Amino acid sequence: MSARFCYNIFLSVVVFPFAILCKECKEYSEYAYEKIQSPALLLYPYVTKKLECDFQRNRLVVGSTLAARREFPHMALIGYQPSDEIRWLCGGSLISENFVLTSAVCLFTMHDGYAKLVRIGFTNKTDPTHMLERTVSEIIPHPEYNENKYHDIGLLRLSTDINFNTYVRPACLQTEYYIPHILAIASGWGGFNITEDGSNDLLATVLEFYSVNECNNTYKRGIAVRGKLKDGIVDDFMICAGISKSVRSTCQGDGGGPLQVYHQETDEIKCMYDIIGVISFGKACGLVKNVPDVFTRVSAYIKWIEDIVWPV
Repeated sequence: MSARFCYNIFLSVVVFPFAILCKECKEYSEYAYEKIQSPALLLYPYVTKKLECDFQRNRLVVGSTLAARREFPHMALIGYQPSDEIRWLCGGSLISENFVLTSAVCLFTMHDGYAKLVRIGFTNKTDPTHMLERTVSEIIPHPEYNENKYHDIGLLRLSTDINFNTYVRPACLQTEYYIPHILAIASGWGGFNITEDGSNDLLATVLEFYSVNECNNTYKRGIAVRGKLKDGIVDDFMICAGISKSVRSTCQGDGGGPLQVYHQETDEIKCMYDIIGVISFGKACGLVKNVPDVFTRVSAYIKWIEDIVWPV
């Protein structure tokens, strides 16, 4: 959302709910700054702000690389505890003090039960520095999701609020259907192929957008299966993206994570992303080239998200 777009929204009663998102996005961007207190001995103490983010706008070259330490401060890892061992199987995006956006399929798994824990503020699973952990207090699937691969989006309410800093802060949400970009970034702790466990390090993968026709051609067998994708890939609430010259796009462990683009920078908002999609499903990663993955289009669910996360 551009500054001008936000300003117009504030003036419009019809689309007033979007004004909440603009306001929150601006507030969250403040946490990209480290606040430095002047020495207490000074007669007039003051606070200065230093922009601290590992934002890599030069990242937009198709392929996968390790994420920098503060590059995706909204990135969440979702854990399940069917026994004494915690299994970290899905990703998500922090979008407020106490809500994580993810896929509906990540809310519950047949073998591991309901999502129980969320970790955020880190990139390497073995390094707890700046890591925050919260238990999940409520699981909210989209009401139209019924395992047919449509409306694969959900929310996790956290037990206690997150205190934001340069390592942990929410992302903004894309509110418009039109996406003025040709590339987007998926991030997660997924493996490099179907036979691998998830990565210890957070990975970022730059993806190309695919047309609905290209995507439908890829998934035509699934479309033919009764009860799954019976209407094909629906552009109104799905996005297709992948890598035309690589066998890896997203993989096991990436599900529920964000597909994001850089938020338009202004004097007031810097180092922020717009979440445009939630990783939903794909074909066997690491085996076949030029196979797009399917993402739930976030802009189609803005009112549903707002009514839960920021009720008026």
